[in-house]
Amino acid sequence: MAAERSSITLGGKGSSLSSSSVYNVASGVANVRIDSSAIERFSTRNVPSIKRSSFGIPQGLTNEETRASLAVLLNKLILSTSGPPSSSTARSVLPLKIVEILNLKAESLELGEIDVTEGENIVLEKSCASLIGICSIIDHKSTTLSQIVDSVAALSCEVTKADIASFSLLDSGDGNGDKDVIGVAGDLKVLLNGYKGTGKLEIEEISKIPWIHGKFRYVVKSVHADARRELNSGVKGGKTGSGNTGIGEALGTTLLPLLTAIKNLGVCSFLRAKLCFEKIVDENLKKCLSEKICVENENLKNSYKLAYTAHLEEDYCRFAHKLNECLGIVWRIVGLEAVAAFFALAGGELFVQKSGDADKEESKTDKKKKKNEKKAVVGKGTSLVIQFIKDRLVSNDAASDGDQMHSLMQCGEQILNLFNPEGRSFDSLLDKVKEIVESNENRRLPKLPKVNYNLVYGEGLGLRVNF
Repeated sequence: MAAERSSITLGGKGSSLSSSSVYNVASGVANVRIDSSAIERFSTRNVPSIKRSSFGIPQGLTNEETRASLAVLLNKLILSTSGPPSSSTARSVLPLKIVEILNLKAESLELGEIDVTEGENIVLEKSCASLIGICSIIDHKSTTLSQIVDSVAALSCEVTKADIASFSLLDSGDGNGDKDVIGVAGDLKVLLNGYKGTGKLEIEEISKIPWIHGKFRYVVKSVHADARRELNSGVKGGKTGSGNTGIGEALGTTLLPLLTAIKNLGVCSFLRAKLCFEKIVDENLKKCLSEKICVENENLKNSYKLAYTAHLEEDYCRFAHKLNECLGIVWRIVGLEAVAAFFALAGGELFVQKSGDADKEESKTDKKKKKNEKKAVVGKGTSLVIQFIKDRLVSNDAASDGDQMHSLMQCGEQILNLFNPEGRSFDSLLDKVKEIVESNENRRLPKLPKVNYNLVYGEGLGLRVNF
């Protein structure tokens, strides 16, 4: 039975539209409705239509991006009635038609055309609804990724046993450090509390995590601020056909650094995953996962180039579409990193628990090897993440009896789905990661600033005391 949809109301007193709401409507998780007070603000006069028009949504967008565009357009139409009712030339027929389309449970949307008034046509042509809608999806997905990716990187730290002592050196205590870089390092230290790898091996792919993830956090916040503003701003009047290139240039300026940050995040995750693959015992599984992530890495390179070209050509809607594509690829790379790290850390233990009668036929050497695998010690935070994944796999019987390679691949698909923002269990994973980090905030003791005071006592004696 399909889960019941939630409902998002637009146009009510003090209401505002958020990127997460746009995403929920775009992904079909939520229906949309218009507040009765907003319906009353639309014109009841017999306003003549001036032409037959499309919804102004470009070809080539995904179904999700098209739905996001319609959600933004709907809100822009509602905002266009913020003046006196007598001044509005927007009727209720167009927004109600959009609501009907959005609440259909159709795999593809048939938009067609509609007769519009002059006021409605201005909103259709000047709202930049598609660009803002795609930007909202990007905002939601990148914000969520910034909350998840550190936990995956922490699992890779556990696999590689790399030296993470440099994480503690990023905060000098003088207030001049990069707050987002320091924040990432702090979250990693919480996740890796009890970590046993410090002082062993310095690995570049691990030591640069705070810098790559920190810059990603910083850029995501900038995108979030711009998306929130554009979602809730009205359409300025003017001649139809003039477009609104200012919004495109502004959002293009904001999104370009995110494109680079997303690409760097994906490459960093890809390199960490390769390190994790080397620790997986099953050669067939290692080969299969390696091939998958290499394909995704090539896809990321190609999509990055296409997105950058679209930006150079000032085709900002196509640029946002390709950027969103890059973001989806990076989500899959991070998911594959999580799969690789999980199997390197806990794969053996999982199948010791699930293999049943097959264990009876194993040699004593194999049993001893698996027993040693079960004794791997990891940090307190990462152990909770691993246990969360195990619980989801065991409850779904992913590692069923039969061919072990098939069972391993089933587990891998389960984990990938767990790290898919559209997956059913993703919200639970996100809540668990937040709980781990936030519940350990009290362990973070602030560093005292380094102070060098020279106090001189008695000019005659020349006595100097250094602190």
